[in-house]
Amino acid sequence: MQDYRVMVLEGSLSETRAFLAGLVAGRDLAWDVHFCEECGVESESLKHRLLEKLGLEKDLTRVIVSDTLAARIASALDALPREARGKLGVHADDGIREASLAMNFKIFDRRSAAEVRPLLADPPAGVTVELSRDEEESHPSAKGVEAYAPEHDFIWRVRGTARGPVAGVLALRARLRAFEMIDLEPVHLTLAS
Repeated sequence: MQDYRVMVLEGSLSETRAFLAGLVAGRDLAWDVHFCEECGVESESLKHRLLEKLGLEKDLTRVIVSDTLAARIASALDALPREARGKLGVHADDGIREASLAMNFKIFDRRSAAEVRPLLADPPAGVTVELSRDEEESHPSAKGVEAYAPEHDFIWRVRGTARGPVAGVLALRARLRAFEMIDLEPVHLTLAS
């Protein structure tokens, strides 16, 4: 199983994406980069975001990469002369012990529920899903009512947490997001430090 790290790179999202794309393509590596602000990972503190917007703190981009790619990123940046890398640099780097995803949603049609159930019952390798709430209700008298009506003929309520390796939790989150009625919390990372 691949180990992952969260790296905080100095540089804007577009600069960081261009650098990483060039590095990965130039070394013929597989693209295994997750930009935290795009894949639903908790954002950094409000204080940091405000200081960054006011221009009082560096432009920072958080990415999740494998240990192997993290080492290659650091070595590639170290090998570049300062004028060639511009603002790019490694601001912070930490291993990820575990990722978790809190879930709390309702589904109002049986077909969608039948598609989502297997995703929770058979999550990606290493991911465990613990449901504290898994309830179905049927109200036959409401059959035929529109999707945004106050009463539905079927309701599936789910509350729980998925935990495990970051790649698996991110994959599960991406699969669940394919269903527009599911609103998910951001992924929480437990770091090694």
